[in-house]
Amino acid sequence: MILRDIGDGIMGERIRCEYRKSTKPILIAKGAHRYQRIIIHGLPAECWIEKPIRLSK
Repeated sequence: MILRDIGDGIMGERIRCEYRKSTKPILIAKGAHRYQRIIIHGLPAECWIEKPIRLSK
């Protein structure tokens, strides 16, 4: 499945992206943790999940 619409997202423990350029990382807070966000650009910019999220039971 390839997602192409605005707002489509993917989620994984490890995600690989291929792109031509990106913005500088921006530090954001989510709860008690700190995350980084970048925006990637390319024609096309592509991402793949390399490791899916492990769900705890």
